[in-house]
Amino acid sequence: MGRGCGKGGLVRYNPDTWFGFALLFQSYGSVVKESIPTALVTGFMVAILQLVEYGPNKEGKDLTFAFSVVSFAFTFSLVPRMAVSYTRFWEGRLHLSTWTSRTYDLALYCKCFPKKPDTMHILGVEHKVNKAFQEEMSRLLRIYTGICLQQMQEDPWDPMQEWESAEYQVHSLLTNSEMVVLSRSDNRALTVMSWLMDDAAGFPDWNVPAPTKTRFHQQASEAMLAFSQCMKIVDTTIPFPMLQISIAILCVFSISWPFLISMLVKKTFWGVMIGFVPISAFSGVNSVALELQDPFGDDANDLPLPQIHAAMSRDIRILLEPWNVDFTETDAPGVLGPQADNEMFMSAGHSAAALDGSRFDFRPEQVARDEHRAVPAGSPNGSSQ
Repeated sequence: MGRGCGKGGLVRYNPDTWFGFALLFQSYGSVVKESIPTALVTGFMVAILQLVEYGPNKEGKDLTFAFSVVSFAFTFSLVPRMAVSYTRFWEGRLHLSTWTSRTYDLALYCKCFPKKPDTMHILGVEHKVNKAFQEEMSRLLRIYTGICLQQMQEDPWDPMQEWESAEYQVHSLLTNSEMVVLSRSDNRALTVMSWLMDDAAGFPDWNVPAPTKTRFHQQASEAMLAFSQCMKIVDTTIPFPMLQISIAILCVFSISWPFLISMLVKKTFWGVMIGFVPISAFSGVNSVALELQDPFGDDANDLPLPQIHAAMSRDIRILLEPWNVDFTETDAPGVLGPQADNEMFMSAGHSAAALDGSRFDFRPEQVARDEHRAVPAGSPNGSSQ
């Protein structure tokens, strides 16, 4: 049986249970409950018309062709809308995967390119790392992923919408000054990416030539491009005329269908059934289209953004600061849900330091106030020969 995965959990299901019949009785994520009320009203109208003897007559046969034309027109308008919604859903999944991949690439560059003056023991094995830089970039990348996913679930056209910094545990990774900056920013994802670029450009101990270092900026650009593609789906809804005409035809068809059925069918039972089934099918297809047209929402059938965030946060920490990761945790990210995973990756103790602002920051204005980590005068900006 399927189960929900929390906010926007993307319903799981097993098509083999009871030879597939179990899917018929699965309520979570189902649109059947949304299509039944309209069909019940249609069936009830048929029954009433039969009771008042609005029964079979020869005029019904004359209207059959007209209703066939109406049915064809409605189907012609509904099928393209369903196709558009389905395409938007998978396009959103494709761009989300691209954005995830590019964000991981940034983490790999932060791990491989800097010089590694520090020695750390990870699972009993000695590793050379740049501890301070990798921890800071891990923090910023986790802020970036949380901010991007927040923006994907916001209404971009609501100027009164307040920023919910607690979503995706972003607030626990920010300093007080960063919180203020982001709360006033019109594009928080771009703001955090600028912090990442400042750190990369201001960091003096790169272990690669300058031309190779530019690959970091290229990956950052591609990550922002993939994020912009995701936001394109959020910003651009289904065209209003397409949505309006399909719903209008559905309403007209649902109201007029009982009159035709009452004129063609003698038996009340069969009249109710013939009135109920087509309307429930059309309403169900319309409900499916409404579910799929916004893949980054918080419905049961939307993409599992909280689970993706939990997995990405843990993966970034494993890549950049594995010495702060509890490897005794055997559950895979996302299985226990976002809350359990967030508690797991926040267990290293960075949240308190991040909130009081005592953590060292690589941004240039803070580097200037920390003489022991200041960029040496005359050194190349972010490159080494």
